[in-house]
Amino acid sequence: MVNVETRGKIRYIVITLILINLGLFLVKWIPSVFFRSVSLEADAFNSFGDFVYSILFLLGLEWALKPKDKSHPHGHERIEPFLSLSVAVAIFATGVYVVRHAIVGIYDPVFSFSPFFIVSLVISASAKVWLSFFLRRKGEEMDSTALISSGRDARTDVLASLTALTGVFFARFGVVLLDSVFGLVVSIWIFKTAYEIGKESFGYLIGAAPSDEVVKEVEDILKSNDLVISYHDLEAHYVGPKVHISLSLHLPPDLDFDQVHRVEESLKDEIKNLDEVDSIYIHMEPDPLRDED
Repeated sequence: MVNVETRGKIRYIVITLILINLGLFLVKWIPSVFFRSVSLEADAFNSFGDFVYSILFLLGLEWALKPKDKSHPHGHERIEPFLSLSVAVAIFATGVYVVRHAIVGIYDPVFSFSPFFIVSLVISASAKVWLSFFLRRKGEEMDSTALISSGRDARTDVLASLTALTGVFFARFGVVLLDSVFGLVVSIWIFKTAYEIGKESFGYLIGAAPSDEVVKEVEDILKSNDLVISYHDLEAHYVGPKVHISLSLHLPPDLDFDQVHRVEESLKDEIKNLDEVDSIYIHMEPDPLRDED
């Protein structure tokens, strides 16, 4: 459960993200008002899309970070995949705008260079490099899929800004058409990010299976317990951003009730300590081979 201190930290991070994305949009958009560069403007509106979804984050996280209550006994964190999905939709919409703008520029290429283009894109790339590491680290520390998704988007934005910078460079030395072409290439990075985040978020919402590594960690815990004879019907799936696990265990039939209970609680504690696991159901059974004897 997210405590009050963690909730405050996440709010602070998201507000910081909003301000940075707004600043990067203005840093890139203002020069494009006075001078002409399709690739720069494309990257500016990429940052504007980031600004919009950051606001959605802040609004949605206010709900996601609410403590559990009678109507939501497991808390409200399961709204996070919807937040990540909204990120994907906002990023995709930005990509559509960029494509449309770049195609118009290809048919009617216009470019007027300004040193501000270089400065703004270098600032953008540098800021996004820092954000990508910062958001990923904080997302992992606070177990927030929304922050991790933002970190991945920031990493792709670095490539988008460098792509725009390449377009500006070629246009500066006379190949004006490449300004629009590289503006179009920016959209590829945008769509790639939207697809990856959307696919992962959709998997959370429809109860997809976790990675093989998560299942293996569970199996390793089961195999390490000397009282576990065997296990079967191990199922793992996402419920929101967290994994729910159910399984059946065979234990020695001569164990008394207290011993069985201790084994169950011990295994549950170990498995729930795994980063992605939220809940686990264990069905205890006696050794079937012993029954046959």
